[in-house]
Amino acid sequence: MLVRSGRSITARARPAANRSLGWFSRSTSLAPAPDVEQHDVVVVGGGPAGLALTAALSQSDALAQTHSITLVEGGSLDQTREWAPRENEYSNRVSSITAENKHWLIQTGIWQHLDEARTRPLSELQVWDGLSNARIEFQSPILSTPAPPSNGSGGDDWDAAFAAAMRPRRANMSTMVENLNLQRAALRRIDECARDRPGNKRIELLDGNRVDAIERGEGGWPVLNLRSKSGRTRRLRARLLIGADGAHSPVKAYSNIDSFGWAYDRHGVVATLAVDSIVPGQGMNTGWQRFLPEGPIAFLPVSDTHASLVWSTTPTYAALIKSLPLEVLAPLVDAAFTLPHAQLTSFLDSLLPSPEPLAGSTTTSPPAAAPIDAPALANRLQGLLVAHSQATYDPSNPAAPLPPSVVSVQPSSVASFPLRLSHTSSYLGLPTPPPPPPAPSPSPSTSDEHATVMAPVAAANIAQDMRTVLVGDAAHTVHPLAGQGLNLGLADSRSLSTLLTRLALQGADLGAYLSLKPYPKERYLANHAVLSACDHLASLYARTDPVSIWARSTGVEVLNELGPVKDLIMRRAGSADRGTATATATGSGGHDAGAWGAVASVLERAGQVKDVASVLGRAAIGQAGARLSRLIVQGK
Repeated sequence: MLVRSGRSITARARPAANRSLGWFSRSTSLAPAPDVEQHDVVVVGGGPAGLALTAALSQSDALAQTHSITLVEGGSLDQTREWAPRENEYSNRVSSITAENKHWLIQTGIWQHLDEARTRPLSELQVWDGLSNARIEFQSPILSTPAPPSNGSGGDDWDAAFAAAMRPRRANMSTMVENLNLQRAALRRIDECARDRPGNKRIELLDGNRVDAIERGEGGWPVLNLRSKSGRTRRLRARLLIGADGAHSPVKAYSNIDSFGWAYDRHGVVATLAVDSIVPGQGMNTGWQRFLPEGPIAFLPVSDTHASLVWSTTPTYAALIKSLPLEVLAPLVDAAFTLPHAQLTSFLDSLLPSPEPLAGSTTTSPPAAAPIDAPALANRLQGLLVAHSQATYDPSNPAAPLPPSVVSVQPSSVASFPLRLSHTSSYLGLPTPPPPPPAPSPSPSTSDEHATVMAPVAAANIAQDMRTVLVGDAAHTVHPLAGQGLNLGLADSRSLSTLLTRLALQGADLGAYLSLKPYPKERYLANHAVLSACDHLASLYARTDPVSIWARSTGVEVLNELGPVKDLIMRRAGSADRGTATATATGSGGHDAGAWGAVASVLERAGQVKDVASVLGRAAIGQAGARLSRLIVQGK
């Protein structure tokens, strides 16, 4: 049964099984108030992680046939469901999906509903230091070489086919996907499950409903107070309440779960770029990233002719970049990947407002930015790029590769957001302790002032489970430099949906704290390793002292020469499905920090020792996997 915002689309229901297993139990003795609707699994948040989780639960027969599934979203899901972009226009919210998460999305039936023409596989990553130009190149693992063609009797055609078949093929490192493309696919999968699986108990989509408050209901179950845009109110009592509702999660606040972390004093500027199509597709299966002291700038292809920009920088520079005419921003992106850091910042500083007036000055007006002459600025940038190219040209030493040149920026695609690291202290709402026993009262049967009788402790005083769990940004936020934010959320959803399916098969109480404990056991340390590694990398490349620059540059250059170690990093980073790439039968895949997460941990440690080469050399002779794993888990 699918219900959208209270409107029934199909009408078939099946009573839930009332089963229990050992120490699992369902709190069914206390009935909710008459105005409270009973729901089993309630997911709050219709972002990519929340929708993917809802779709995964909806396609699980073991769970969906015995438990109702409800998604609550404050915005309109119809806008996502009807998303129909123009062919050459792309959203500025794009994510790099690891091969392991892609495999799960295929298993759940979500990937099949994607518009694959709007996805882009990446098989290479080029990353370099903006101060020293030390560079590392990653390529995804080589797949097993296929067998040569079995038919044919020679000739040019057969020789060409043989050569093509025997050429080593690489797995995809990741796949670039617009978030809206993924969200629409998940919605289509939910609709499909409701339409084609009549045995499902109930799937309810409550979009356009804001969570006004969450309170403790009968039996300790959470009760959501919802308010629609029209002012209609509803009260939902949930057996299990899942918070996929972002960093400012109402579910997290209700659960009294603390977070720790810090703001980076950096903003991420995003935009959609159109690139030079003289050679269509050239360089467009490669991710490009340059680390500047203010933060990294990344160029991530989404098609043969378009790419997504993510530029982490100071709030001052971010505001300036957003204010520039698009005809200036296009060559500025080229300059950010090409010019020396001092020359780039000098250009940006020249566009900032004049300094504050000195103390005692009679000037009272605020500082004003210089008027922008867009054509003149664009020509000035082009001149800087040409001069740099001529000054660095050396026919005996070819220049390092750069991303394709930007020819324009898509209108209305430029935006920014503050960067922050945060991690909750727990993914589960902890059981509330029972209230203290009543104070002893003097016994009426004796005059002894110490004689007391104790009132019996009521059964209701037993600790009650919060019945809440967090996934995605509600539990953690990470620096975007490694593109791991959504991947962590999808891994959370994958882990939790697998656990809930297993619990449903066992007849367990889905909301019981003991039932849910395997989820944080699997995800918490894995997520923390990614957060730590990305934070280390951001800190490492923000340093401008000569010793730090030398240490990280030497480490990168040595590591770049160790092909087997780089291949191991990519396999452990989830860049290829286990079993599809050679030598990938073991490893934790997407549970690790991604390619640059692993490198961050290695280089952070390398910068603390005297001999960088010896650290990496030991990794090269067989200890790489264990060492990388230890460094990531230790976060240092």
